[in-house]
Parts: sequence; C-alpha cells; structure tokens
Amino acid sequence: MERDNKMTAADSAVHKPGRAVSMADVAKLAGVSRQTVSRVVNGQACVVEETRKRVMDAMDQLGFYPSFAGRSLRDGKYGCIGLCMFDITHTGNVATLEGLMSAAREYGHAVTLIEFDESESVRLRDTARRLAELPVDGMVFNTNRTIEDFDEFEPLNGLPTIIISMKEHPRCTTIDSDQYGCSQLVVDHLRSHGHTQIRHLAGPKDSITADFRTRG
Repeated sequence: MERDNKMTAADSAVHKPGRAVSMADVAKLAGVSRQTVSRVVNGQACVVEETRKRVMDAMDQLGFYPSFAGRSLRDGKYGCIGLCMFDITHTGNVATLEGLMSAAREYGHAVTLIEFDESESVRLRDTARRLAELPVDGMVFNTNRTIEDFDEFEPLNGLPTIIISMKEHPRCTTIDSDQYGCSQLVVDHLRSHGHTQIRHLAGPKDSITADFRTRG
C-alpha cells in the first residue's frame, strides 16, 4: 500500500526535542528503511526519484544533515582536502586557489583553507600538524616563498601531500608552472626577432617563482 506523501503532525513526533536526529528518525518519517536513507545520503543511484524526494523532505523537516564524523567512521574518508598557502589576496594565489577549488568540486570534495603565518619562520612540519587536526584526507602546500624546513620536511603517515613548488622535494610530489622555462621561451623569442636590449622586472627577493623567472 502506497504511503501518503503528506507529513502529518503525528509524523513530526517521531523525533523528540533535545535528542540528535538520526537516520532512524528520517526513515520512520519517510516510511522507508534506514538502508534507503543511507543510499539517499550517499547519493547512490539505486533509489527511485519519488522515494528519494520523500527522504529528502523528511531530512529537511527534521533538520538532519550527514556529519563528517559519521561518514569518516564508515568510509575512512572525509571528502576534504587541506590547503595551506600565503596571502590569498595576491593575484597568483587567487588563480591557484580557483584551480584547486574547481578540481575539488569536480570530484565532489571540499577544501579546508588555512594561511601560513608570515609573522614568524614558516615551517611545513608545524603547518602539517595543524592541518592534520582538521577533517582532511590529504594536504596541498602552496610554497611560493622561502620555507625554513623545506628539504627536511617528512609528510605525515596516511595523509598524501603535494607541494606546489618549482623546487624538487625528496619525499613529496611537487608541481608548478615552469617559471624557468617560460622565461627562456620569452627571451629566445625576443632574440629571434633581433632584440638585444632586454630588461627584466624582478619579483620579491623571497619569492621562489620570481627567482626561477630571473634565472630563465
């Protein structure tokens, strides 16, 4: 027998005030099993649209939201990437942040962002520990400035780590735009057109990317 889609006052009584809303509460209000609620929460395709809508309506009415903690206990993953970078108001950093956010969104991940503390020497070890205290599955460091312990840094077990840097690292994958190569291409192009008086406007002395552009 098909259940009436209208939710009555009696339906609302399935959850007692003062107690956290559970999947069982949602299941009872929607007239489905807890397994069906779980499938809807996890976005699985094996639920008919009418049932999915009923479950979503019940979740909205009860104020039920899947938690990071519950998901991590089940899957061992948070679906979130930890990102640390310098001042995000700088043009280059904004572009990097936009690219990372776009990639995370494509894979259904969120991004937790913190900034390096520039008031003291920047150390990856301290920053990694800070990120590890948050619900993240991996780390990305955008190190376009000098890092005190860059070569000595060891990534934390169980947390894949990528460093955005032109410099190679002995234990972490590094990736960046080819600042050195792009400068070479520009100079070669100008010289091939007969230019001999070429000037370079250098960036900040503590900028790794500016240093590689100058070398190129």
